[in-house]
Amino acid sequence: MASETNEGSPPRRSFIAVTLSLAAGFCMLAELSSWKCRAANADAFGVSRTRSGDLQFAQGSSPSAHSWTPSPTQEASAPPAAPSLLLTMTEHGGAVVALAFSSDGRLLASGSYDHTGKLRDLAAGKVLHTLAGGTKVNSVAFSPDGMTVALGSDDGITLWDTATGQLSRTLKGHSGNVFCIAISADGKRLASASADHTVILWDLRTGQQVRTLKGHGDVVRSVAFSPDGSFLASGSGDKSIRLWNVMTGEPIRTLYGHTAIPAFVAFSPDGRLLASAGIDMTVRLWDTLSGDLLRTLDHPKQVSSVAFSPDGSVVASGCVDGVVRLWQSASGQILGSLTGPIASVLAVAYSPDGSKIASGSWDNTIKLWDVSAVKGGR
Repeated sequence: MASETNEGSPPRRSFIAVTLSLAAGFCMLAELSSWKCRAANADAFGVSRTRSGDLQFAQGSSPSAHSWTPSPTQEASAPPAAPSLLLTMTEHGGAVVALAFSSDGRLLASGSYDHTGKLRDLAAGKVLHTLAGGTKVNSVAFSPDGMTVALGSDDGITLWDTATGQLSRTLKGHSGNVFCIAISADGKRLASASADHTVILWDLRTGQQVRTLKGHGDVVRSVAFSPDGSFLASGSGDKSIRLWNVMTGEPIRTLYGHTAIPAFVAFSPDGRLLASAGIDMTVRLWDTLSGDLLRTLDHPKQVSSVAFSPDGSVVASGCVDGVVRLWQSASGQILGSLTGPIASVLAVAYSPDGSKIASGSWDNTIKLWDVSAVKGGR
């Protein structure tokens, strides 16, 4: 079915009204270090192709000490408040490619190439459960009530009870790897993005397929619900981002601008912006009402992940150069960067209160940063 492009006519007024009422939500990135996509993208951005057809990213550089690098504007005015590294977690035996906080901020879920997901109690400072993924765990997502955590992996989707660590359900329907999953803010729907070029919407309560969204011409790498769950964004190896009506499964518009795979997508808390992170070394900010590209945030290397702060004023981006950058969403000005002995950053997530950022890296670690002093303004 044909869909509007970002050059097409504006969406219906109902779409505008719904979008303005959105509340926060995003999905975590999966498997940045190995991509199943077109070789042309690999050649264009210096990414080597493995024998199996995956794309392999080089490990980022590692400065000798953790530091907060302020923007030039901050240096010229007043000394910035410096974030600090709170904790480094080393329990995984493989690259950490997915992170998610529970809605109360108490739990942190992670997914890794070591074929496991882990559930941590941050207050207690310990791993509560290790969840066997079977294959590489590419994405993690919590239900709004925190009672369920979902893992998306190379061989499907599994749902786990967070209290007991027991497997409660397995969802099968894709014919390819599941790269990304997201759960709607009302907890009714789960969306999964796959190498089979489709997105499947699931009834989270019953585990039944609701509908399959078709239209992308390549692997679907990323997916995110709008904060009210009415709309869905998906990023694909065909270099496009599609916006879908969740209720009908109809495409609303298609956004073009990335010159390589948009690896991760995230809505702002008010739903007015969509951020997309790409292996074309950019983060792009889109107006969800018009489909217009508002800003392009340039990076020195491929960008793996992106997340909005809960108030929407700051965008955090994870880059394979080993740096987490913080940007003012309203202006695109860089506020500063979190640097240190970090390998390629493959996942970033904001805590629900906005005081912390978790970053997952190629060196198998998770770092927890205090960013409560960083304010983007409005």
